[in-house]
Amino acid sequence: MVTQVRVAVAAGDLKAGDRLPSTREVARRFSIHPNTVSAAYRELAGSGDVVKQDGSGVFVAESNVRTDVLDRLINEMISKAESYGFEKQDVLRRVGRRLESTSGSVGFALFEPNPNLAEIVAHEVSTATRLSVTVVGADELAGVLERGLRLIALADEKPNLVVYECTFLNANSVAISMAGQTRPASNDIVAIVSAWEEFMTYARVFLIAAKIDADSIVAISTKDRGWRSKLRAASVIICDSVVAGKLSCDKRVRIFPLIARSSLSELNPPALDRKA
Repeated sequence: MVTQVRVAVAAGDLKAGDRLPSTREVARRFSIHPNTVSAAYRELAGSGDVVKQDGSGVFVAESNVRTDVLDRLINEMISKAESYGFEKQDVLRRVGRRLESTSGSVGFALFEPNPNLAEIVAHEVSTATRLSVTVVGADELAGVLERGLRLIALADEKPNLVVYECTFLNANSVAISMAGQTRPASNDIVAIVSAWEEFMTYARVFLIAAKIDADSIVAISTKDRGWRSKLRAASVIICDSVVAGKLSCDKRVRIFPLIARSSLSELNPPALDRKA
């Protein structure tokens, strides 16, 4: 629950000041114990993500998140560099040189430890920008710029990349990505398909929240043998962009892009307007 609320805030589905559903309402909707919901709300309040107001409810915290995070990252980078004996001006000059190097990048280096998620993100970035995307590990980060690559990562990797110049990608808004999609009929079987297990978990939660009958939802992993044959009874297929490419001629497919279009625009604005 904590992760889902944070994803919703990052994606823009929940905004500062929005009131979260009551503990009892969430417990009833998702058939979980109220104590579980209360514990999640307490954790979110403790981390500053939400504010509890007696008699009124729980609200998304009011704060300029992007500015606060950026300031914290800059301060941490400078403090850490100084702890190693570097002067602040040396740090600034080095950052400037790296930024200049980044502007001439010929592709992207994606830091994402989960290989299934990395495949999806790399596919979406490559499709949007027409540039290559190389997935790198923690031991390869230092040499990214020297290879002419621009480092990118999902927003939740910020704590792990404090000392690196990195462009962070925001999650897509569920409401925006599914806007205009035909709502499944009450007797339709909805298949959620991906190799990334969390995609199936999130999609199921969002579908149930949209009042789709939980008994009509089937999660199918592309890691399973014969996964295509399990789609025969499905009326609607909700999947990530990688799976969509494998089912390109299937009219039942509904794609849920993971990366916000605004983040893709920041990577290479003109690329989004190019024709295939």
